Amino acid sequence: MLCFRQLALGILLAVALGANGAGTNSIVWHRAVDRVDANVRGEGLLPVLGQIAADTGWRVYVEPGTARTASAKFQNLPEADALRMLLGNLNFMLSPETNGPSQLYVFSTVIQNATQLVPATKVKGRH
Repeated sequence: MLCFRQLALGILLAVALGANGAGTNSIVWHRAVDRVDANVRGEGLLPVLGQIAADTGWRVYVEPGTARTASAKFQNLPEADALRMLLGNLNFMLSPETNGPSQLYVFSTVIQNATQLVPATKVKGRH
């Protein structure tokens, strides 16, 4: 009987912890002050880049075949530091434009290989 109670308590605890982690993936770009908040766990590179494109209005290009699983939690970081946290060991360059949207290039080899345009999409929390 005691083992059943411990098992049931363990299952309830696991479900509760899972519920707290569900839906937490978010990136908020505060464009007016160039600061970023993020709470991302186990998110693929393309959804993260799509969120960045959606929040910033930047045109984001990635080297085809580049993969990364992003996990980061921070608040109020400058955008360059936020990109470093989200992109990890990947290289990137942000090219500000005066007559159009800035362009972000993300690559693992050389910048010229960042040719795949990433569509702007919002990161959806997991349920």
